[in-house]
Amino acid sequence: MATQKFNITSFKYLIKKNDKENDNKTIFYAIKKVLNSEEEYYSKLFAITEFMLEITNIDLLESTLTLFKEIEFKLLYSEIGNKINFKQKLYSEQEVNRIYAIVYANFIRYSCLVNPANIDNELINDFKFSVNFKEIIFTDNYTFSKLSKHIILNAGKYLKSELEFKRLIKQLSRQDLINDSNTYKNYIEFLQIEKNNLESKDDLIGDESQDVFKEDGFKLFLKWDKVSKEDKYHKYSFIFKRLQQDDKLRKSDFKTIVSWLQEHKFIGEEKWIATGHFITPVNILTKGRNILFDSIELK
Repeated sequence: MATQKFNITSFKYLIKKNDKENDNKTIFYAIKKVLNSEEEYYSKLFAITEFMLEITNIDLLESTLTLFKEIEFKLLYSEIGNKINFKQKLYSEQEVNRIYAIVYANFIRYSCLVNPANIDNELINDFKFSVNFKEIIFTDNYTFSKLSKHIILNAGKYLKSELEFKRLIKQLSRQDLINDSNTYKNYIEFLQIEKNNLESKDDLIGDESQDVFKEDGFKLFLKWDKVSKEDKYHKYSFIFKRLQQDDKLRKSDFKTIVSWLQEHKFIGEEKWIATGHFITPVNILTKGRNILFDSIELK
């Protein structure tokens, strides 16, 4: 198991020992610049957490955490406090803030790697750390390299279309060509296999689902699943109510549809299942959604 260590007195590149206030301002502007960039989500996340590792100002740390509202930090806050011996007064206020910042930054990366559910987490160990005076030790490392491998390993979950596979393969091939290397050779071969599996998997699910869908209903479902960016309750409420309206379903009861979605890994144990129903047609079949659906139906 690979460990990762951080010394709270060592700084990589942002902070000078003699001017913490201005250095934290520098981090603030660096994070702001990342947020306004055109980089994709995971690149932004790792850039922001890289800057977080050097935060020593509590206000900046707390404001940065608000960028990750989907992550719960309360239990972790208590755990960090329990591992810092405040009674012995071993640390300055800035050092305490930095300990929290380092642990939070790594926890954000960990949370990014283990979500969404139903993905292959064999690269990721449970989140554990220890505080040994000025050194923080994690039982795993949460590097960008690991993220890259993790995404490749779960390509079938992150990439939803043949076009997305082709784009990633092209990007990796381009990097190897530019660098005159074979760094991504194994990644590319794995992605080619996953791309082929995606195509055959869709065909297989379609064949197995003829008792649920009529005519081109399943193909329309797949197109909607790829194009809709809404949460799963709204996404699937719309498509099944619309397909029912267009007479593209053989079965439309909530229990059967949810069971089908779970069987084919489109959803897990979602909280909204407890409602016992999809959103009503009058509330879900809105003009905007119908226009989007009609555009994919014509393709």
